[in-house]
Amino acid sequence: EPLRFRDMGLYGGWTEYWFSDDCLFNFFIAQATIPGEEDAGWHGKTGSSDWNEWLRRARKQGKRVIADVSWEWGPGLESYKRGIDRFLSHVDVEQLYAITLGEEQYYWGGRDLETLKELYRYVKSKYDVPVWQWYTPGESVTAPGFGWENLPADGWGIDQYAMRGEKWEPLLRGYVVHQKPVFQIVWAAPLCSSFDWHRS
Repeated sequence: EPLRFRDMGLYGGWTEYWFSDDCLFNFFIAQATIPGEEDAGWHGKTGSSDWNEWLRRARKQGKRVIADVSWEWGPGLESYKRGIDRFLSHVDVEQLYAITLGEEQYYWGGRDLETLKELYRYVKSKYDVPVWQWYTPGESVTAPGFGWENLPADGWGIDQYAMRGEKWEPLLRGYVVHQKPVFQIVWAAPLCSSFDWHRS
């Protein structure tokens, strides 16, 4: 089916706007940050007590939630697993559309391919939730299996903020070949000076 306006979503921390009548988007990518040994928070907030309430409200309105599970502690596969377990044990997994294993992985994220593969296998062995991979942006990026590693994934996230159309369209075709969902994050923060958004 052709994409419609309502097939677009928002990415960030939980906000009441997502549940307002003014919000026409039908899915959210919600940041689930796991700082150290604390429960998952979001957008600088700690504690996961509100997550299930947010998820129930989203489901009641027919909106899908993808949790971007990220971590803020020292490296190590076992610590990543513990953090993911803390998050998934606190939320109603049935209310999640999917999770991502962090964002902007591989080069910028500093996490090697074997870690991402093992984390995927670990989550799938314990939880009934789709696990998406999220590759980092950059002009040299190619689709999985077309130069970049084809990681195990139930879906893909990309955020090619500065890639122009003549390069972006073939890149997206490479993802579509895999017959899995893919979301593209569009830069929509003109007041943020950390990125030269005028170029895109």
